[in-house]
Amino acid sequence: MTDRSIDDIRARFTFRRDALGTWASFVPLIGGWTDERVSIAVGIEPDGEPLVATARPLDASPDHAPTGPGVFALRWLECAPRDADELVELSEAAWPAFEASVEGTRVFGLFRVGMTDDGTVARFLLCTGYASVSGWDATRADTDSAEFRRRRELTTRSQVSLWRLAPSRA
Repeated sequence: MTDRSIDDIRARFTFRRDALGTWASFVPLIGGWTDERVSIAVGIEPDGEPLVATARPLDASPDHAPTGPGVFALRWLECAPRDADELVELSEAAWPAFEASVEGTRVFGLFRVGMTDDGTVARFLLCTGYASVSGWDATRADTDSAEFRRRRELTTRSQVSLWRLAPSRA
């Protein structure tokens, strides 16, 4: 491997507050205005918030993008910058059992958003798909693993909303 930093080889994305994303676009199911749209675009674009893939997605290919029916939880997580790497490691370690717990559950991405303007908080966006709202609810019982308990300890703030994929613009 070259001496490039790991951040230089991570896939870059942009979180947008519109439906123009090339990786995934969402419309609200629970927790948004009826005309609200959010999306994730491949690459860094000027009209949005830069994202860097962490443990997932592995790259920006369509094979790793959210697909199918069901609901998608977009969860914002915040922690102290010193805890950011551990939060990613704990999440990645917990995902296999978490995804196996309820059929149709899949983590599509955990993105590092950056830090607050004052540099005191690291921010992440977690994108997880579920077969249904009841599937999402059923996974709430499976979030008590040691990894998820520790991640909760590190998390200073969290917000979740449920979305569905926007119809294709074809």
